[in-house]
Amino acid sequence: MRAQHGTINRVAASLAPPDTETCLETLHALAPRVRLAELRLDLMKSFDLERLVAESPVPLIITCRPPREGGRFAGSEAERLRVLARAIELGCAYVDIEWDSVTKLGLGARGRRRLIVSRHWNDSMPESFLPAYEELRETAAVVKLVGRAARAGEVLPVFELLSRADGPVVALAMGAHGQLTRLAAPAFEHCFLTYARRRLRPSPRPAS
Repeated sequence: MRAQHGTINRVAASLAPPDTETCLETLHALAPRVRLAELRLDLMKSFDLERLVAESPVPLIITCRPPREGGRFAGSEAERLRVLARAIELGCAYVDIEWDSVTKLGLGARGRRRLIVSRHWNDSMPESFLPAYEELRETAAVVKLVGRAARAGEVLPVFELLSRADGPVVALAMGAHGQLTRLAAPAFEHCFLTYARRRLRPSPRPAS
């Protein structure tokens, strides 16, 4: 492990505001403090994707998670993939695509450079993330693997991957026992980012 400086540059805000206006207001408030912002479209009541990408003050990760991976997108898989493909066309920084859908986007090498391929174990933690990492590393620019830790010792696969990866990764553990992984991940050389939600408070917007 090699310690990294500028930890704030590895923090992404994960947002699910109800609508476009609220989302843009929040993005402007958080902009000085985050490197990227993830928008969970599947958790928003409505969104104008064109406006969000065009008017965001920070680069965006667009995520539209299906129920099978813990999300709430209510439309069809074809509709969901169209949203993600459109996000790439509009110029968002990254699209987060599930491991079992990544080939369905039909992107070439250039498009894959803007993909985060993710897999979630919502009810458990695998013994190791390394097999999934090896399987997915050639499909996208970043591999994101997340499991649920029921005990403190179950976070070990996260740190194993962070210490052994040789390319950009996001590795985290869900649950109360996983909080340490969010805090410690940026200390590893190949950590692409960590996510902040409730603990990251917007800075007051300057008076106009």
